[in-house]
Amino acid sequence: MIRSRATRRARVALSVGLAITVGGCSTCELTTGCVEAAPASTLALGPLLDQRPPAGAGVVILGDSLTDQSREAIAAELPAAVIDAFGGRTVARVVAADTGLERVAELKQQRPEWWVVALGTNDGANAVLPIDDIRIDVTRLLDAIGRDECVLWVLPSVSAPLSAARQKGADDFSLVAAEEVGKLSCHSLLFWSETILAMPEVLGPDGEHFTDAGELRFARAISEALVRARGTA
Repeated sequence: MIRSRATRRARVALSVGLAITVGGCSTCELTTGCVEAAPASTLALGPLLDQRPPAGAGVVILGDSLTDQSREAIAAELPAAVIDAFGGRTVARVVAADTGLERVAELKQQRPEWWVVALGTNDGANAVLPIDDIRIDVTRLLDAIGRDECVLWVLPSVSAPLSAARQKGADDFSLVAAEEVGKLSCHSLLFWSETILAMPEVLGPDGEHFTDAGELRFARAISEALVRARGTA
């Protein structure tokens, strides 16, 4: 049966392999294809899908040597993210290198939608600072970032052969940071300790830095945490 031009409707196939039926029509000859052009408003849907921001857009990642050694893996997961990492970095007071606090003003010029803070290993794991000082430093960093900003904090964790005291220091830092970050209206937490328990092979022989597999897992964990956080923010 031949349908008249007036009764036939077009169905436009999007580049992702989906089809949209125009005008409520459910009949379109699949063997011959649709013969009429869809309205401009429908055609615009295809380009919109192509305009989705690249992974990591609007994200600043502030980290220490663990982030620095995982830089390539993170860039592969989040190619549009701004990665600012330096070995020995602490949160707010100089111990071995610079601090995250002194990097905030420059990074704010990026106007990020999410801040990923992967700091605390050099503050807590080395047992340099008492808990009260850790709380002060975390608060100072969050205040500098802005209490209305969205923050994902990667909470540190280390393992043997590091001493029990250093492991406790990392755990203490994580508890304090989790409490303070939890006071923000837009926040998320990534407990790296859970990955270490489930996948001990992510850590190298020093119990702190990553294996090649650990770098990949660290990057993927941040990417997955951001997806969850952005879905609930």
